[in-house]
Amino acid sequence: MSRTRRVAHAGHATNAGRVRRSASALRAIALLVAVLLPTWAQARDNFLIIIADDVGVDGINVYGEGAAPGPTPNIDQLAADGILFRHASTNPVCAPTRAEALTGRYGFRTGIGVPESAVLDLDETTIPELLTATHHTAAIGKWHIGDNGDVDHPIDTGFDYYAGGLGGGIGDYESWNKTTNSTSTTGSTQVGVTTYATTDAADEAIAKIAEYGEDPWFVWLAFNAAHTPFHVPPPSLTTIAVNAGSDNPTKFKAAVEAMDTEIGRVLASIPAPIRADTTVIFIGDNGTPSGASESPFTGPHAKGSLYEGGTNVPLIVTGPRIDALDEGDESQALVSSVDLLATIAEIAGVAAATEDSLSFVPYLEDPTLTTSSARPYSYAERFEPNGFGPYTDEQRAVRDDQYKLIWRNGVYEEFFDLNAFPFETMNLLPVGNLNAGQLIAYNALVAAIEGIADGVATPASSDSAKCTRAINKEVGKYAKQVQKNIDKCKKASMTRGDPPLMPDFANCTVAALKTPGSKIDRAVTKLKDGIAKRCGGSNRICEVAPGDGDETLAAIGWGIGSCMNLESGTGTECDNAITDCGGIGTCLECIVDKAVDQAVDHLLYDEFNTASFFPANSGDPGKRVNKCQETIAKEGGKFLVTKHKLLNKCWDAKLKSKTGYDDADACPETDPSLGSGNPPATPGDSKTTEKIKKAEQKSIAKICKTCGGGGDADKDGVCDAVGEPVSGVTITLGDIVDLPYVCPSVSVPPNGVHPSGLDCTNADVDTLQEYVDCISCVLEFKADCMADASVGDDVSAVGIEYAAECNP
Repeated sequence: MSRTRRVAHAGHATNAGRVRRSASALRAIALLVAVLLPTWAQARDNFLIIIADDVGVDGINVYGEGAAPGPTPNIDQLAADGILFRHASTNPVCAPTRAEALTGRYGFRTGIGVPESAVLDLDETTIPELLTATHHTAAIGKWHIGDNGDVDHPIDTGFDYYAGGLGGGIGDYESWNKTTNSTSTTGSTQVGVTTYATTDAADEAIAKIAEYGEDPWFVWLAFNAAHTPFHVPPPSLTTIAVNAGSDNPTKFKAAVEAMDTEIGRVLASIPAPIRADTTVIFIGDNGTPSGASESPFTGPHAKGSLYEGGTNVPLIVTGPRIDALDEGDESQALVSSVDLLATIAEIAGVAAATEDSLSFVPYLEDPTLTTSSARPYSYAERFEPNGFGPYTDEQRAVRDDQYKLIWRNGVYEEFFDLNAFPFETMNLLPVGNLNAGQLIAYNALVAAIEGIADGVATPASSDSAKCTRAINKEVGKYAKQVQKNIDKCKKASMTRGDPPLMPDFANCTVAALKTPGSKIDRAVTKLKDGIAKRCGGSNRICEVAPGDGDETLAAIGWGIGSCMNLESGTGTECDNAITDCGGIGTCLECIVDKAVDQAVDHLLYDEFNTASFFPANSGDPGKRVNKCQETIAKEGGKFLVTKHKLLNKCWDAKLKSKTGYDDADACPETDPSLGSGNPPATPGDSKTTEKIKKAEQKSIAKICKTCGGGGDADKDGVCDAVGEPVSGVTITLGDIVDLPYVCPSVSVPPNGVHPSGLDCTNADVDTLQEYVDCISCVLEFKADCMADASVGDDVSAVGIEYAAECNP
């Protein structure tokens, strides 16, 4: 039986992991993104990840592999609009697949091999954590990778919002326990929810996507369907004749169709412009259970097994990376659920690196590509108990484009030619039966399994690393919440009045919005609690002093000292002494607040001199001023983020290079984390330089379109020579319209000079590049000081001092 089938084209058009950056560079970029923009317009792509529970390729009609799959018209339409992957694989059970998809790491590295008692360690880096500075993130539906009693686990792993069932299944689809939690609310569990679970998950997804509006988002929509119990869905959701007396396969197909119906409702709820910028990934977490499976994946070849019926799952992707001419195509390449992290990171433009995840974006852009030589096989595993061994049962499977090898508890037991026997009905072993070509393939797969098995399992990281990561994570969350509230306040202020000539932003500062019980006030508590949770305790940064219960700095080499004496032109300082975990939170809270206030208030929303901006006959000058302000802030921020992405990509390529840098191929700007091997930029690096220039010109063109330019008396504004090519346009924020735009004097004792030589002094800001450079300079001070203020690098020292510019 051939397993190749082209998806019918519906004619509907929609528009690798990187090397891990140094900790200081990541913190700098993360903080910059988190506090820079008044909106999150820098991130364009949205992500909707739809996980079907216990649904293999035989359960989806468009795959054409089941004996008689039920109707799945909406999933079939996804395939017609995108790319169908024929040979996608997962682990044979659900929790390990979910963990590896979120972390980009195989189960033996995270310690999750079976569903029972599977808890993802909070030290694992997850997709929502990679997107924390740019996207809203929500997890909806089945969780199953945390302690069922820990309502905070989805939030602690990086999501902003969670609603669903924490466990591996629900006993009744119309009477189940629903947990709801978010970064700004206290988690709670509602017992006996009567809304059909599949419908509830769809309702939650629709509501969150609508709430996010045009802000970028990442929604992890994990249906419980069609996991047991086999049941009868509401009749409005299925066309299958099913009742309580129907057999399990019929109930299973009805549950799959009900899920398909609700998927259609979710997709239909997304406005067309937003859908055009949304990557939708539909995937099964493992094969169909034996109680519902039908030929060819029956009995022992179904869920739970390492055969194709347990590990080969539907994977369908639509999104702007797919050309209209490729819609409806099918990829034969080997991909895995572990690849979701690298794929999403590449599309989102964020740095990510794991040992195992490989982006499948190339297959979206060209579905005819063969399996990448970077990983010419797919891998699946199952072991128990969870953890890092020893194991009472350990199974591994690896396959290439033609052959598959299964290893169980130290013995290579089965070897299949999937071209000749796609459903693994003929074991070619023992080795003596293999011909020359088969023997070569067998040895290659043995080497692959043993190479993976030789990988070092990585249990929970050291206490110091946990604390450092917790600090960075909690600071990112806090900065995001602060920025979101300030932005909403300013947006409301800009529409006040008739016309709104001079917006009043006096009440849109951190201090004004941080009232008791406000979202920012609650975010402060979460910031401190999050740090204390991961840094507190015996033999960590903070230790409970015997007898009194007070937290004090532990005598284990952690000497935090005091919060830096940081001035930022506002006259206020962050100079409190740090004596406990709460002090760390207070210090970082202060720094973030100052960064947000300065970057947003002084730079992004500086008031225009409206009297000399637009002539009186230009319509409503107030609204145009506000729109121009917003556009300059938005495009300046987008350009800065794009520039950093391009530089990161260049730096990462250099880090991967075995030959290192040469002057003819240097990146446009140097990366301090690369040390002496990173020479100054030279004219030879034309590719990255040209892309940066193109991004700048694009932003300039949008600013000029909104703000107007010379040559038209009625549309005079911040741009000269609008009629000339974009390359000839000059943004003049200071000279022409006499704007009070200067880069603030950032005084960081003792001399106000950044170690790299940057100096944020009161220079006039006349161009978009100078505007961006000013923001970048200010935030680099903050980010570097924060990196020094969190947890020192030298944990063996009794006392750790900050760099001189942060602690004179």
